[in-house]
Amino acid sequence: MRPDRVSTGLLDSHGQVWTLPDYVIAAAFDDRGRLAFALGDGSLHLHSAQQAAELDRVAVHDGACLSLAALPGGGFVSGGDDGHCRITRPGQAPLTLHESPGRWVEHVAAARGGLVGCAVGRTLRLFLDGQPIASHDYPSSIGGLAFSPDGRRIAVAHYGGVSLRSTRHASSDAQLLPWKGSHVGVTWSPNARFVLSAMQEDCLRGWRLEDKADLRMSGYPRKVTDWAWLDRGRHLVTNGAECAPCWPFTTRKGPMDQAPLTLGSRPGRRVTAVAGDPGRPLAAVGYDDGMVLLCQLDGGVPALVRDTGSAPVTALAMSGDGHQLALGCEDGSAGWLTLSA
Repeated sequence: MRPDRVSTGLLDSHGQVWTLPDYVIAAAFDDRGRLAFALGDGSLHLHSAQQAAELDRVAVHDGACLSLAALPGGGFVSGGDDGHCRITRPGQAPLTLHESPGRWVEHVAAARGGLVGCAVGRTLRLFLDGQPIASHDYPSSIGGLAFSPDGRRIAVAHYGGVSLRSTRHASSDAQLLPWKGSHVGVTWSPNARFVLSAMQEDCLRGWRLEDKADLRMSGYPRKVTDWAWLDRGRHLVTNGAECAPCWPFTTRKGPMDQAPLTLGSRPGRRVTAVAGDPGRPLAAVGYDDGMVLLCQLDGGVPALVRDTGSAPVTALAMSGDGHQLALGCEDGSAGWLTLSA
């Protein structure tokens, strides 16, 4: 697929823009710097910095892609509304890990050592090096998955809280972190000290694992649907407001009794997607009018990545070295650019 004209902002000098054939569900970089866009038509579109302007289309799902994660070591895992969980690597045919005809694979996650998890309804299925190793049921439909940084545990969000379980023992019991309500997403801090969940009730919940102390991050006018760690795990940026709240995790207490930074505030607009530089205090913020800003945590003037477009930004991703940024929109608009070190 050849590029369209380049839009305004940093994409003018550092990037490339494409029009893809469907809604961009998600974007991710693997640890080799390769990029994947997951689309509503079930395809993945792959790119690397060495490809110049080309994207490689791979038909993966017979229906919509619903979830996407990068595989440590290279490649991507995706889930679809065709009931399949599949691995896609450049130059290879997609590999089916699991299929549940008539079901949706709404959440996938991957960890070092060849671990992959996928959620089908209220069932978690775990795989190691492409082979099934465990299956666990939960009290309700699973709202999100996250492996611990070392891959030894997995966090599963569901109604009533988040459950932690060992990935090394198929028969291990789950440890419940309880909180009433519906939990629709989960993330593990890069230092493994905190587990956080997004709630249906427009707030974040969290637990400091060393003593199970509760965290509550409230004040959101809308449900949080996207978040990203940045600055060596010292901050967590989210959507859910007219700005991108950025919570500090710089002390043992995490964000307890602290207010978030507010990045990229645009009254009357809605932040729809965020991404963070893993090593630097830098976040990308996307909005419901298609604009994307690059924001420093020191309060400097944000840099314009992309001016307003015709559709909301639905996906943002930064590479592990912080040198690449990708964006995708509801109308299929997509872009990639390099960032200075």
